[in-house]
Amino acid sequence: SDSASCYTAIRGNVYDLTSWINKYPGGAGNILKLCGKDGTNAFSAQHGGQTRPEAELKGFQIGTLAN
Repeated sequence: SDSASCYTAIRGNVYDLTSWINKYPGGAGNILKLCGKDGTNAFSAQHGGQTRPEAELKGFQIGTLAN
């Protein structure tokens, strides 16, 4: 997982955050920590229930995790 490709799963959905790494106001390091991992806890702790981050996240969704 690096800045060439960054995928994370949050609440069962898969997101490609590659293009967001260097745009994230909280710093690239916070996004890089999610690459290749389930980012649900980290995202919820930082942004849980906040309208704008939830809406922005949806724009990066590329699929859902298989059961």
